[in-house]
Amino acid sequence: MQIEYVYVDANTPTPDKYYNGFIRVYKEAFSLHPYYEVYTDSEVLNDVWVPHLNNGLIVLACDGELVVLD
Repeated sequence: MQIEYVYVDANTPTPDKYYNGFIRVYKEAFSLHPYYEVYTDSEVLNDVWVPHLNNGLIVLACDGELVVLD
């Protein structure tokens, strides 16, 4: 695994692969113990991704084209 950090901000167009990967990882992380939460893609995008992007910077860990959890 070759981890590269990708920085995403509101001033740069974001490829779909980054926010789709973020959504997948977010849903996976919060579906596990101790949270057991279930989110739709729209909830993660609109309630997490967009507000964080508008207020600063999102840092993603990527292995090639894939956003990774760890």
